Amino acid sequence: MATIIQVCLSSNCGGLEIYIERISRALSHRGHRVQVVTLAGTYLSQRLPAEINYPIKTHGIGDAARFSLGISNRILAENADVVHVHGGRELPFAVLAKLRFRRRMRLVYSRHIVLNRSKKDLWHRVLYRHVDAYLAVSEQIREQALRRVPIPSERVHFLHHGMELPANEPDARALARAKLGFRDNCFLVGSFSRIELAKGQHTLIEAVSLLRKKAVDVQAFIMGHVSEAAYGEHLTRLVRELQLDAHVIFLDFVPDAHRLMSACDAVVVPSKQEGFGLVVIEAMAAGIPVIGTRGAGGMLNLMEHEKNGLLFDWEDAAMLAQQLEALYQDPDLRARLGCNGRSLVERHFSLEDHLNALENHFFGHAASG
Repeated sequence: MATIIQVCLSSNCGGLEIYIERISRALSHRGHRVQVVTLAGTYLSQRLPAEINYPIKTHGIGDAARFSLGISNRILAENADVVHVHGGRELPFAVLAKLRFRRRMRLVYSRHIVLNRSKKDLWHRVLYRHVDAYLAVSEQIREQALRRVPIPSERVHFLHHGMELPANEPDARALARAKLGFRDNCFLVGSFSRIELAKGQHTLIEAVSLLRKKAVDVQAFIMGHVSEAAYGEHLTRLVRELQLDAHVIFLDFVPDAHRLMSACDAVVVPSKQEGFGLVVIEAMAAGIPVIGTRGAGGMLNLMEHEKNGLLFDWEDAAMLAQQLEALYQDPDLRARLGCNGRSLVERHFSLEDHLNALENHFFGHAASG
């Protein structure tokens, strides 16, 4: 078995951090020696068990040199076989460690968000020369990387996320609703993502307002970490202005949010853009119909309208309200979309398959593409 160092310096709590926690635990259970380098005090550092967590303190830009050496020293001290980074911020530290290492170490970069600009300047050409495998979580990101990242095409691969299917529990809906404080007979809609403009939660609030005016008994909750304070305040004002205080509530991020999805009649993903969209496969795995933004990327591009989900145009609250009303009026449609979504995850998004492919990339056994 190998020594694998995960490096994640994100201070957020969302899909990326859930993914890193999930695969780190799973790889450890497979017998690998796993260490996760995190920032002290972050969600990820607090969630991971002590035996695989290595939190690093930083005191700002003035501490950059010591911070950089601290990360690379940890990688060296662990005698790493593989270093797995999850963003451009972590890449220089991993490259520094690789340059200092006296034996072969594979450097794997997973790209979780879209690439909106070229990385072919001198600095990035130096960095990417040392990347052994570049893993894009969607086909869209893989195509962007082939155009914008200075790395040979045979090192660029598409590897989407995976997850374990939750067991079907008859009482899950009632228990989740009781925990959240919602009536059993209302039509309940959930949104699970960071609170920021690009995630589009304002569109869901506007859609709920339109439905309430038509006497549709819809309730909604918006769960997530506030990463844009001004936008969070805007959403709170919008709920108040539309007189939805009794019908739309905000909930803080919780690590097992997927367990609360069973409370929902629908999960809405109103994002402008998604790298992958972990929430989509989590909702599908729970058998909950998903309504997402058309052409937003990641999993939303794999959704087939009226087959395994419903689609609407970005910021089109009237269209979203129409899709929600269709689900409200038609329990058979809800059941069919939920069943087809779960089947899609079962066939193509197994955590076991994901881990097998990830190990192949870690150890240089994967085919190109």
